[in-house]
Amino acid sequence: MCLLAIAINEMGQFIEEKMMWVSMVAWIPWTALCLSLMVVTHLLPTYIRLIPGRIDIVRFDVLRDRLLESRSIELRSARIIACVQTFRTLVLITLDDNRMELDLRLMRERDRFVYYLFLAALSTHQAPPQADEVLVG
Repeated sequence: MCLLAIAINEMGQFIEEKMMWVSMVAWIPWTALCLSLMVVTHLLPTYIRLIPGRIDIVRFDVLRDRLLESRSIELRSARIIACVQTFRTLVLITLDDNRMELDLRLMRERDRFVYYLFLAALSTHQAPPQADEVLVG
C-alpha cells in the first residue's frame, strides 16, 4: 500500500510539472501574436503615393477604420537620403522643418521604391491633379 501511495504521489508530481510546462508553452504563441500585432499596427497600414514632385503618405489604424496620419512632402526641393542595406532600408526626406522617416523593412521591393522615389524627385513633369479623398476614402 505504501509503495502504491508513493507511486501515485510521484505520478501526480510528474503530471503537475508537465502541465506547468504545457501552460508555459501555450503562452508562446499568444506572445508572438501580440508582438506581431504591435508591429503590424505600426508598419503595415501605410499607403504611399508617388507622383512627380510629391510623396503622399497615409497611415490607418489596423483595428479601427480610423485615419492616423496624412502627410505630403514636395520632393523637388527636399533633401532625400536613402540608406539601402541588405535587411533594412531607411529613407529620410527633409524639407525645412518637415522631416519624414520611412522604414521599408516590410516592403517587398525596397530597391525599386527608392529608385522611383528619386525619379519622382527629379521629374520635371507637371503633377496631375490628384484628389486626396481617393486615399482617405
